[in-house]
Amino acid sequence: MKNIIIKSRITGIIFFTVFVNIMSLNASNDSLRNAFSKEKEPGNKLRLMLKTGRMIEHSNPMMLKEIGEAALQLSIALHDKTSESEAILLKSIYYHHKDRYDSALALQYQALEIANEINSDTLRALVYFQLCLSKQNTRAYHEAIDYGRQSLKYYQKIKSNKMGGAFNNLASAFSNLKQYDSAIYYYMQALRSGKPANRETDAKGIILGNIGLEYYSKAEYKNSIKFYRQAIGILKSNNTDVINLALNYANLGVSLRQENLPDSALYYFNLAKSAYHNINSLTGVARVTLNTGNLLADMGKYREAEKSYRESLQICQSLNLTMGIVMNYINLGSMYLKESKPATALNYYIMADTLDDGTDSDIKLPILEGLYMANKSLGNPVRALSYLEQHVKLLDSINTNKHNLKLAELQAQFQQEISDIENKRLRNENALKQQSIEHHQTINNIFIALMIILIFASLLIILSRLKLKKLYNHLETKGKTIEAQSLELELANITKDKLFSIIAHDLRNPFNNILGMTAIIEEESRDLPNTEINEYAKVLQKSGNIAYNLLENLLTWSKAQRGLIKPDKSQVNLYLLSEAIITNHMQQAKKGAIELINQVPEDITLWCDEDMMKTILRNITTNSLKHTPGGGKITYTAEHKDKNIIISIKDTGKGMPEEQVKYLFDFKSRLSQHDHKQSQSSGLGLMICFEFVQLMKGEISASSTPGEGTVVFISLPVKEV
Repeated sequence: MKNIIIKSRITGIIFFTVFVNIMSLNASNDSLRNAFSKEKEPGNKLRLMLKTGRMIEHSNPMMLKEIGEAALQLSIALHDKTSESEAILLKSIYYHHKDRYDSALALQYQALEIANEINSDTLRALVYFQLCLSKQNTRAYHEAIDYGRQSLKYYQKIKSNKMGGAFNNLASAFSNLKQYDSAIYYYMQALRSGKPANRETDAKGIILGNIGLEYYSKAEYKNSIKFYRQAIGILKSNNTDVINLALNYANLGVSLRQENLPDSALYYFNLAKSAYHNINSLTGVARVTLNTGNLLADMGKYREAEKSYRESLQICQSLNLTMGIVMNYINLGSMYLKESKPATALNYYIMADTLDDGTDSDIKLPILEGLYMANKSLGNPVRALSYLEQHVKLLDSINTNKHNLKLAELQAQFQQEISDIENKRLRNENALKQQSIEHHQTINNIFIALMIILIFASLLIILSRLKLKKLYNHLETKGKTIEAQSLELELANITKDKLFSIIAHDLRNPFNNILGMTAIIEEESRDLPNTEINEYAKVLQKSGNIAYNLLENLLTWSKAQRGLIKPDKSQVNLYLLSEAIITNHMQQAKKGAIELINQVPEDITLWCDEDMMKTILRNITTNSLKHTPGGGKITYTAEHKDKNIIISIKDTGKGMPEEQVKYLFDFKSRLSQHDHKQSQSSGLGLMICFEFVQLMKGEISASSTPGEGTVVFISLPVKEV
């Protein structure tokens, strides 16, 4: 279950809460009107209006609209284009505050047209700044980045102290596009700019907290902890921004939980909860309480976790926070699954699925997985399979989107490199022009000056061409890399499609048997003798076991592919483990008249994950039983060799040719050559064996002789590598 991270993005202007009552606000408005009416000179009155508008643009949006309209009329009357553009911009900020972004954008484009008409870099910087903010609020993040770069370019050109705001805008836009490295770069630039926003108090602390968020999104939790601590230090010293202090306490707790430091995480969650209570922020209390429940569930304190979830749920229901309600339902379902209460868990997952609108894949994934796990535990294989298919389909879509975002980030980086080089070239050209003017003023040295300029220009052109050539070569190499990655993704999708096609084919047979047998029993149950019904029941049980085992293997393989399974190693007695596997398969072996022989020395122990090792031995044994005829043997042996333990499982089955052994664990080749007419399964069990052995730093191989049998070898290190 993903953690709840509370985000507070600085987008150039740091918004703060102004606590005033209606009477004092009206009094302030009246005093401003009196000040304007006392000023008789129209030009001075206009300048006073615009200055006042800039001062109150975040604290008094209603007054901002009134000032903007009055200033616009006066600037038109005075034919002052610069003031007209500024007044229009003030009106657009009012509509921005009211979430009327279409109206704000229309006014901003009008202000930009005037700025271009009078060729004012200062106005261009201001307008592009506001356009970047408006585009972000309409989720047009790529356009926001373009406008943000334009505002930064003009702020740099006029050497304004507002560059920090432009850096913040760009950082926020890249963050929304999940291009976290670029976001971190621009937040760092905002810190270095000295004045990150209009309000300097606590600004550095908030930016540091945002950098922590970006590192958390990259799963670099140690870095996120470092920046959260820096942010908390600054915010605590100022003691003015309790909201962001509480936010950073909560986010630090989440990162500490990821680093498996539960006591420290719980300490900061309690600090955050106390801070939110002090400012009466129920939404903050709900989020922190939910995260506290997740932490307690990790620690196995299920009753305390349930208490936290229900406290958070009650707050979310009272405030009608749908997302918070869904998150609490999901976490309650997860907790009851851990307690082996699938029926209760299923109810919570169903309630979560009913409320969820499906727009956030990070929410939908755990719901589908929970529905699958609960239905599987309750013995509902058809429903479980349906939810599993939805889960896999959504996961594939997420992986594709991540790849596309990575390509977009690379393209954005290339575009930035080109833009930087072009800006440098333009600065060099401007320097040349200035130098030429200065030399022309010295008439006596005109010939020498011209020669110097020509030589200098020639060198610059040669260097510029060399740099451009180097850049183009770099871009060409990057382009080939992207093309290769796209091809690799396409091949992976083809392999995945083939695998699921095979699995679907393998599932069809047992389900056809189940449906066929149940239809016969339903139609002829009264006429069938008990012996025949018993035979049908055996077929149903066998088919159900086949389908269940395949589903179990598919889920295990899916988790391994997503990196959700990590080995938990300990010392395991291999002899006892082999005995347990033999006991579990004894009934199946007796039916086939096959002898299971354990020749593993009783004193051999493995450094391994016991559950993974059970899965490996179980899948290999099941495979050997399928291919060993009656009267055959399956023998388990093990020996020390150098710093490894070599385990072998040998059967006296029909064996296989060398070409087939060669591709036994080469799954892409196996899938490309798979033939259902000759093969009884997809080989998913062997795929899981291969994945688990690799996770435990081991190796797996096989040798076989047609007509004599097959031996599977597993090599595991004696101690941790």
